[in-house]
Amino acid sequence: MKLTEDAEKQTLPGSKAAFRLLGSDGSLLLDLLQLAEEPPPQAGQELRVWPKGAQEPQTVRPAHVEPLLKLWVRQGQQLCEPLPSLAESRAFAQLSLSRLSPAHKRLESPELCQVALSEQLQALVDRLRAGGP
Repeated sequence: MKLTEDAEKQTLPGSKAAFRLLGSDGSLLLDLLQLAEEPPPQAGQELRVWPKGAQEPQTVRPAHVEPLLKLWVRQGQQLCEPLPSLAESRAFAQLSLSRLSPAHKRLESPELCQVALSEQLQALVDRLRAGGP
C-alpha cells in the first residue's frame, strides 16, 4: 500500500471488487470498493460505508447493485465463455452512461461520482496506516 499525505494518491491494499449502488429510480448512489473475499452487497441491504475523504461512515440502502468488475482472463487463460462481442460491449457502455445523471456528464464542473470503501477495506487501510500487519 502506498502511503502519502495526499489521500487521493494513496493506493488501496488487497484484491478488490467494485459495485455500483443505485437508488430505486436507477440513480447513482455511489461506487463501492471492497475486498474481493467479502460477500457482495445485496439490494435492499443496509450498508455502512466509508466515503473516500470522509472522516465518518455513512449508511446506504441500495435498491439495485451492479458489479463493475468481471474477471475475463487470468494468467492468459480465458475464464468466461464466450467473451462479449464488440456490439455487446458497446451496448453495455451506452447503458452505463445512460444511467449517469446530466450533472455527472456535463463538461464544465461535472458532479463527481462518490466512491466509498467497505468497512473491512477501511479497517485494513487503518490497520496498515497504523503500522499493523
